[in-house]
This record gives sequence, structure tokens and C-alpha cells, in this order.
Amino acid sequence: MAPLAPPFWLLVLAVALMPFSFNAIIAGLPDIAAALSVSYAQTSVLLSGFMVVNGLSPLVYGPLSDTFGRQRVLLFGLGLAVIASGLASVATSYEMVLLARIGQGAGMGAGMVLVRAIVRDCYGPEKTGSMIAIITMTMVIIPIITPLMSGFIVGFFDWRMTFHLITLAAVGVFLCVWRWGRETHTGHRFSFSALARDYTHVLGQASFWRYALLLTLTSGIFFSFIAAAPHAVITLLGYSEQAFGTYFIASGTGYIFGNFIASRRIPHWGLERTITTGLLISMIGVAGGSILAPSGLTIEIIFGAMVFVGVGNGIALPALMGSVVSGAPEHAGTASGLSGFLQFTGGGLLMTLASRLVMDHAPPLLYLMVVLNLSALAVLIFWRRPKALA
Repeated sequence: MAPLAPPFWLLVLAVALMPFSFNAIIAGLPDIAAALSVSYAQTSVLLSGFMVVNGLSPLVYGPLSDTFGRQRVLLFGLGLAVIASGLASVATSYEMVLLARIGQGAGMGAGMVLVRAIVRDCYGPEKTGSMIAIITMTMVIIPIITPLMSGFIVGFFDWRMTFHLITLAAVGVFLCVWRWGRETHTGHRFSFSALARDYTHVLGQASFWRYALLLTLTSGIFFSFIAAAPHAVITLLGYSEQAFGTYFIASGTGYIFGNFIASRRIPHWGLERTITTGLLISMIGVAGGSILAPSGLTIEIIFGAMVFVGVGNGIALPALMGSVVSGAPEHAGTASGLSGFLQFTGGGLLMTLASRLVMDHAPPLLYLMVVLNLSALAVLIFWRRPKALA
């Protein structure tokens, strides 16, 4: 008999904390750089460092939860997030803020990986996919509204207020999980030998590497934008934080529209055609923006390109996430964790690169996005796909 599931709203909260915390500081990055007397490239590490550590965390939390239980490990991660968020809100130096962001990334990484495990524990294979799809809608909605909120908060208060809100959110989620959460893991204990066999099997598959690389490059287009756009739009082009947050909604709305298309067309197009369609739509946006940039880059050009990127990613990413675990269904969990690690650590490195490219000029951001999009298309075309997944 399956264990009793925690309240659905609680699972949503546990997942939503990470994207909220990641995106809440975006509009304030230029102010953080000025207040702490560091370069924008250094403040962008507050995003990329968070992302890299968050990508590493599934490799740790999953096995730990098999041994010690989902509830205990989730509370441990959330407790770490509370401590780190509190440190960030009172930090007086860049080094303290960076340490706190790394702690936030490590702690909040527990949310998604353990919620997936809890759903599998409680709902079984027949309902897991639909339940996770509903829960992960927060991963789309939160990044849309958070930068807008952050822009107004920074505009009317200061950058520290965003860290105060993150701390408040982390404390609230921790208390809710402690009060209403319950243990759901009833299986056998963790085995290093079994984990090693799973990793060896997945890493030995060419199809896994193909789709994991495509996933990293495709999501890297958006990650690069997230890291470099605040400096490009607010500092270099002179737009306000409120304008940045308002225009940011366009790319998120495009992603939702792309998700809607993917949900309807994947059964008819197949995974490979869906991925190709998404990448081509994204290419239209970044190529068009790059062509217009030399004549005078504006916020409308940047976010006009991002609407196409949002739609393209919304179409391609669900198909890529399905493809990366389809090569070995019996090892889907391991493939999902490893691909997430590659996606987010790769994204973190690309965020660092993007922030350095736009130190003095904004157009290189669009040029980097073109390179990533073309690289993904090249992998798609020249690395022959497994026939079973076509």
C-alpha cells in the first residue's frame, strides 16, 4: 500500500522556493555591484554559483533520502537554506553574500529532487508524470512574476529587501514542511554498488550524452540571458529596474505558450521534430536580434528576441527532458539526476561567461546566444539520433 501523500500545496511550496530565490535578486544585481564595490561579473557569480551548487545537489540528496528518509533530508536542506538566507540578508561584504548564495543553492536543491521522490513514493508510476507536471508549473510561473516584483522592490527600497523576503519565504516553507510534511519512503536502504551500476549504465549510453548536451545548450541560451541581461539593460542601456521586470514577463509568457504547443504536438510530431521546431524558432529570435543590434540595441530588441527564445525553449525542453530519460527507462531516475547536474552546472558556467562578455557592451549577449543555438542545431543534425527515439 502506497504511503499517504503530504498536502499537494506543500509539495508546490517546496519546489517554488528555489526559482523564487534564484530570480528574486536579478533586478538588484547592478545595485549589489555598486553597494559592495565589485564588478558586475563578480555579482553574476551570485547566480552562477547558486546554479552550479543547485545542480550538484541531486547527486547528494537522492541517495541520502534513500537512507534517512525524504522528510528528514528535506528539512535538512530547508534548514540550510534558512541559515544561508539569513546570512545573506545581513552580509556586509561580497564574500559573505557569495557564501550565503552557495548555501542557498545547496539547501534549496533538496526541494525538486525530493518532491519528485515523494510523488513517486505516493502515487506510483501511473500518476507520477501528471502530478510532477502540475507541480513544476511553478518553475515557469515563479520566474515570470519574481523579476517584476524584484524590480519594484529594488526601485522603492534596496537590494537587501529581496534577501529579507527570501529569508521569510525559506522560514515559512521550513515551518510548513515541519508541521504538515510526513515520511513517505518505505523502500530498502541505499546501496553504493547499485548506484554505481546505474551511473555506469547511463553514462555508457551515447543517446544520453546527445540529449544531455542538447538540454544543456538549449537551456544555456536562457541562463546566459538571465546572467547578463540586468547589467546590459539597466546599467549599459539605462533602463529602470521596473522596466526590466515588466519586459521580462514577455519571455516567460512565450515559454508558457511554447509548453502549450509542445503538450499538443509532441504526440503528432515526435520528440526529434519537436526539438528541431523549438530550436529553429529560438534561432529566429536571437539571429534577428543580433542583426538589429549594431544599428542601436534597445530593450524592445532584446526582449523581442527573448519572446522567440521563450517559445522555442517551451517547445524543445519538454521533449529534451523526455528524450534524455528514454534511452534506459529502468534507469530513468539516474538519467534525470545526471542530466540535471549537467544542465545546471553547464548553465552556471555559461552564466559566468555571459556576464563577462557584457562588461562594456550589450550586443555580445545576443552573439553568445546565437552561438549556443547554432551549436545545439549542429548537435541535432550531425550527431545521428537513435532510431527508437525519432
